[in-house]
Amino acid sequence: NCSLYISLLNFFLFFFLLHGISVFAVILGMVADSKARKILKSFPKDVVEYFVEIDNFCKKAKITFKITSGLALNSNGRCGGYFCSQTKTLAVAIGIKNLSKIIPLVEHERQHIRQFLNPRSVWYKKGIITGHARFFNYLSGSRIYKATECCRAAVSLELDCERKTIRALKRWPKYIDIETTIRRANAYVLSHWRMLKTGKWPKKSCYDRKILAHCPSVLVKGNPRPS
Repeated sequence: NCSLYISLLNFFLFFFLLHGISVFAVILGMVADSKARKILKSFPKDVVEYFVEIDNFCKKAKITFKITSGLALNSNGRCGGYFCSQTKTLAVAIGIKNLSKIIPLVEHERQHIRQFLNPRSVWYKKGIITGHARFFNYLSGSRIYKATECCRAAVSLELDCERKTIRALKRWPKYIDIETTIRRANAYVLSHWRMLKTGKWPKKSCYDRKILAHCPSVLVKGNPRPS
């Protein structure tokens, strides 16, 4: 029985190596439900390898990489991915199956991890991460002190992340239109100021076509605040 088990294991290892696909590593490494695994296996080889790359990056940083088959990670559809420094978790939903959106999402969260791992990054500047956290508590209904400063901290963190994300995404011209991605990044960053006024998450996605049409195709600089 033991020899049979070893033979079968060797066969499967040879099969995956023969086809040049790192799906076996994906199944063993990432935390994923069965539907998410099926979706991931359906992606092109280079994208599957990218997920393995992200998983290995997370392992070195002792961070758990989770993927789900949902369209979002919450019921209202606002959150497609996140990095939590407290639980050391990177989670993304890949149910939309749209690589032009999934790859930027994964890369955005990886850049947040890079911020977290680098003691010289904007993450560790005075008031940034605490302000960022307080701002999102504000959107959840909490009353906070100096909400404008907290919003400014959130924008600083996210803008730095978007800048590095876009730089990293230039390796993916096959799946991603950089100009569109920059417009989406600007829409996300600038939406924080709108949320500051309303105190709520927007009911309408900041990636709505009508909104994106008004966003510049060059990433905004500094800490911009719409008039």
